[in-house]
Amino acid sequence: MLKINGVNNLKHVLEPTVITMGNFDGIHLGHQELIHQCQMLAAMRKHRSLVMSFYPHPVKILRPEIKHKRLFPIQDLEEQLRLYEVDILNVEPFTKALADLSADEFFEKILINKLNMQALVVGFDFHFGKNKTGDISTLTRLCKKHNIELVVVPQQSEKAGIKISSSSIRESLKSGDVHHAWSLLGRPFYNYGEVKKGRQLGRTIGVPTANVLDDECVIPQKGVYLTRSTLKGETYPSITNVGVAPTVTDEEILVIESHLLSDIKDSFYGQFIKVEYLEPVREEKKFNSIDELVKQIHTDIEWAKRRHQEMGL
Repeated sequence: MLKINGVNNLKHVLEPTVITMGNFDGIHLGHQELIHQCQMLAAMRKHRSLVMSFYPHPVKILRPEIKHKRLFPIQDLEEQLRLYEVDILNVEPFTKALADLSADEFFEKILINKLNMQALVVGFDFHFGKNKTGDISTLTRLCKKHNIELVVVPQQSEKAGIKISSSSIRESLKSGDVHHAWSLLGRPFYNYGEVKKGRQLGRTIGVPTANVLDDECVIPQKGVYLTRSTLKGETYPSITNVGVAPTVTDEEILVIESHLLSDIKDSFYGQFIKVEYLEPVREEKKFNSIDELVKQIHTDIEWAKRRHQEMGL
């Protein structure tokens, strides 16, 4: 897959392309349908499939007060598109200058002149251009003018009728329903970050944890989760607490603490860990004593071991 970091970094004229574009944060099932349609059309036309995304997220530039967080790190986008065998990924730097382009200017200067677009695949609610003034009717007009084939993909929904969207995934994570987030994404939601030294309580009670701070991405509702954790290319069954450890400290620092359900003696400080959430175990709570907390931790661990076996993980 060819990776382009913005059209200003193009070294040569691209072969004819079929483009789909959006933020593609998470590559959920709705995004996957767009990519699938893009690839099918590219194969039929013997063109190159191109996914265009933006970084940072437009909200970061246009509404910085919102403190927007991604679902997944930007590296995840490239990893997923390589798995889908997309031909080209363009991650366009989202700047105020780009945001100020009119819909017509963006279409002609970027998509036509720079990316050699011959066909376009978008979702039903796609908007673009300054102040999001460009919509499907705008695209219909522009595509007709430039003889570009346009495919508009309808809203994707689950069997239960719930719309598949990044907002729906965020709501599921906010309530701790990581299993529903999994169903919308087509894969488990995860956090990724460097293992940091924590309070060391886990080691003193025989339950060491890999502690992660993820400031860039969404973190699920506080609680204990059945997880699997990947370090140094190895994946382990695990159980993870997301929270502030109210029994131990009054600090309100949200930490991800993952205990690997394997007899591993290595120190993982400085390593990067991927923690995938499989299902909730219980809410985080403040216990009356450390002893009561330790007893509950061991109960959780034994349950998690059995559950991992049941799930074949």
